[in-house]
Amino acid sequence: DLLGYSVYGGGSGVSVSCGTPLTVQEIDAIILKLPACSENRKLLIRNALALVGRVPYFWGGRTSAGWDNSWGSTKEVTCAGDETTGLFLPWGLDCSGFMSWAYKTTFGGNPLSDIGTACMGDGTYTRKISEADLLPGDFGRYPGHVGMFIGYNDAGEKLFVHEYGYRNNCVVGTCPDFYIFDRVVTVEGLLAEDTLAGQAPV
Repeated sequence: DLLGYSVYGGGSGVSVSCGTPLTVQEIDAIILKLPACSENRKLLIRNALALVGRVPYFWGGRTSAGWDNSWGSTKEVTCAGDETTGLFLPWGLDCSGFMSWAYKTTFGGNPLSDIGTACMGDGTYTRKISEADLLPGDFGRYPGHVGMFIGYNDAGEKLFVHEYGYRNNCVVGTCPDFYIFDRVVTVEGLLAEDTLAGQAPV
């Protein structure tokens, strides 16, 4: 039972190997166990889960919507502010880049404007919500890190999908350090709709 796991995906240090990808059947099992939500939220979660075990963590990593064939190729980390700045590492996404990618891939445009984690709570693109109001696709965060809420494991702990640093990459797991919760306001109406039902995921 996948949602009984505490972590799924994950890598072993800085490498092109990002861990174990989720199968379509495992993603389907997660979708079936989501808390009640719209079809549009389900597609958002499907797209996010498609990167688990497939896309490396890369500080400052951003890309356009859809699959990026250059993920995993070696690139220089040019974004300042991290111990890896100046190193050549497998190309991927950082935590806020992952969130931006999932939203633009699902809804089109650039709902989060590729903002960094530090700006996610400024009220421009998101609004704070209570923990009790969390729905799949909403954000959990603490200063410096953000993930996407997908539901609860068998122990009742909140589960998130997120790019969790170079040693873990894109994973599904608990993150008890998240204590701030947000919803994307730029597509809030679309999040409540079923208009994307039947659209193929990434």
